[in-house]
Amino acid sequence: MSALGGEGLEQESIRRIGNLLPVPVSVLDTSGRSVWANEAYCDLVKMPFEDVMTRTVQDAVHPDDLPAWEEALARAIAGEIVEVELRTLDRQGNDLQVVYAIRHEPVSGRVYAVSQDIPDHRRAARVLHHAATHDALTDVANRAAALTQLDAWLADGVPVAVAVVDVDGFKLINDRMGHRVGDEVLRALARRIEAAAPEGGVVGRMGGDEFVVLARGTRGDATPAALDALSAGLAERLHAVSGEVTVLGRRVRLSVSVGATAALDGDAEGVLHEADTAASSAKRQGPGRMRSYDADLRRWDSERAAMERRLSRALARGQMTAHLQPVVKVDGGDIRAVEALSRMATPDGVVAAGRFIEAADHLGAWPRISWRTREAAFAAMAQLPGWVRLSVNLDTEDLAGPGSLHRVVEQAAAFGVPAGRLVLELTETMLMRDVAQVTQSLAAVRRLGVMIAVDDFGVGSSSLRSVSELPIDVLKVDAYFVAAARRGHAPREVLRAIAGLGPALGIRTVVEGVEEPADLELATDLGFTHAQGWLVGLPSPVEDLVGHPGLAHPSRL
Repeated sequence: MSALGGEGLEQESIRRIGNLLPVPVSVLDTSGRSVWANEAYCDLVKMPFEDVMTRTVQDAVHPDDLPAWEEALARAIAGEIVEVELRTLDRQGNDLQVVYAIRHEPVSGRVYAVSQDIPDHRRAARVLHHAATHDALTDVANRAAALTQLDAWLADGVPVAVAVVDVDGFKLINDRMGHRVGDEVLRALARRIEAAAPEGGVVGRMGGDEFVVLARGTRGDATPAALDALSAGLAERLHAVSGEVTVLGRRVRLSVSVGATAALDGDAEGVLHEADTAASSAKRQGPGRMRSYDADLRRWDSERAAMERRLSRALARGQMTAHLQPVVKVDGGDIRAVEALSRMATPDGVVAAGRFIEAADHLGAWPRISWRTREAAFAAMAQLPGWVRLSVNLDTEDLAGPGSLHRVVEQAAAFGVPAGRLVLELTETMLMRDVAQVTQSLAAVRRLGVMIAVDDFGVGSSSLRSVSELPIDVLKVDAYFVAAARRGHAPREVLRAIAGLGPALGIRTVVEGVEEPADLELATDLGFTHAQGWLVGLPSPVEDLVGHPGLAHPSRL
């Protein structure tokens, strides 16, 4: 008789039979410790039998799948034969997608598992599903998947908090350090957001530098105060992701703006809009801010939505027009130019651009508004003397590529306004976006007789060197400086320095925001050549300007 004895012979027979089976089989105890495995299982995980025996379920299974194992084990101990899919690590540490059919033997206390590697086509389907529901750069949920999850949670009637995380100044990171660094920053930020998100929450990327986080509350969070607390708590957790991060050997200081809301029901797009609106409001207050969607913001949002509807109707009905504001010579008050300002002329009255600027930004309507404002202004120029120039504001689309500014000149020519009567205004920010391309475009139309003006000068990012080298004819100083001087602050010397650029660079200087006699005296004392503001001329329909005394003497800007 074998030294194994009767029981040993039986076990040896079971082992030999088990190794003949073509399917992987393993035996464990209820703690997850390996008791035995056949050769097919060892081949599956690419490990010798001795190494398999040293592993536990906790060693072999992906950490994220351990809860599924615990649930399957509990059901097996209760008497079920359970099928569960677990990611299992092979010898090299690679994930294997494996389906286990497990059964518990109550007499021995053993757990028997028959395994099957998922076929390639199922694995490919999983890869495709992951790609369809996850962001390729950061591997968090994509917008569609996040919205689907949000809709499902809202349908359950359980409170859900939603937060939008927006990186402050991300464009500067891309511009200064390159898109490769920018991509790594987003990956690092995604990991931080995942770590900060509540347990069971969902992190998604909305696109660009914007992320969303979803978190479920409890049915006890259904009161208005509890919903506010849920929203504020999520915002505070995510606000903490700001801080320094090192990527590709570069140290980057990250700051985020966070907006949050909480809801019991509704549709995902609507709730996400609330969080996004709160994030935009936080961003407007400065970097590193957070805000919840409160009653004040709800009222503002409602008013903006109403203005968006009015603006859309006005655009559809051709109700966009232009009012013209004089630019006068400080010495004598002669009108040398008029600036075209957008107006919405509805049956309820004329609406100034300041009231619909945010609605236009949200609708992406500025290219259409700019085009129609210019049309109205070009048509009006037929009623003004030929020496008066028309100053029109450029949109970013007007600087989209080489030769794009010629469209503005051609549009003016179609209304009989020659290039020599045009002044094209752009902001410092637009000027510095792509200096080489913008300089080329400006120089091309300047050769046709068009004048170039930099608007809101002093609050942007251009340097004196840039201003001296760019093809500029006019500097229009931002109204902030005059208002600050009026309040007794200290920009007087700054204004004097800007006024001195005129004779130094051979350009004209216009001070904006002249509203009181003292403002005009200040402009005169400091040496500005031209002024613009309510004191010297309100924005008006062209009919109201025809008899203006400043048009009595022919002159040129």
